[in-house]
Amino acid sequence: MKPILYLFISICILGSTFARTPLLKCSENEALASCPGCEPSCKNPNPICPMICREGQACQCSAGFVRNDAGKCVRQTECSATGGNSAQCKENETLKSCPGCEPSCKNPNPICPMMCRLGQACQCSAGFVRNDAGKCVQQTECSTTGGNSTTQCKENETLKSCPGCEKTCANPNPVCIQSCREGQECECSEGFVRNDAGKCVKLAECPSNGTKQCKENETLKSCPGCEKTCANPNVCFFLNFY
Repeated sequence: MKPILYLFISICILGSTFARTPLLKCSENEALASCPGCEPSCKNPNPICPMICREGQACQCSAGFVRNDAGKCVRQTECSATGGNSAQCKENETLKSCPGCEPSCKNPNPICPMMCRLGQACQCSAGFVRNDAGKCVQQTECSTTGGNSTTQCKENETLKSCPGCEKTCANPNPVCIQSCREGQECECSEGFVRNDAGKCVKLAECPSNGTKQCKENETLKSCPGCEKTCANPNVCFFLNFY
């Protein structure tokens, strides 16, 4: 008898709880979500949402709609007209929903992380870079529009957008890592190396092809170590690195 009584009481409590729970009335272009989370907005129409629900139910924008600054759900095309996003991009700019780093005159090929800043932002359109004056221009216009007017390369040099290590008379075959220094720099053009005077010359023009003039019966070694002598003809050993 007692189990039946407990079951009856439980049903009555649950029934009264549901009876007291008011049904949410959603506004225009909204739908009642049983697993509410983050929702698209005019400022961020493609949010990255965690797979978790807030407690209870909530009205959220229906599919194909985003929430504007006035709290209404509208079409994304209506955002600028309904107080959603007043951003007006300038010449050669595009409104990006996933803004990140952008190319510039000083660094036209930046290495950008795969992540977005919050909200939307105007960034240079494809084929354009931002100059020092904050305008988006063609890369060929950088030197004439305030982008990089101070870099004038010398003879046998080339302006590199991804500068790194370069060949020299002392080290014509350097082991370079795949990374760039910030900005642009003049480096020796293909087929040239930098000498001790700072000029880019052909390798054949380097003094003795490495500033070393060997004597009779000597050889220039790129990995010098100890050498045999009359007193110690077998003193050297070799280290192998793998």
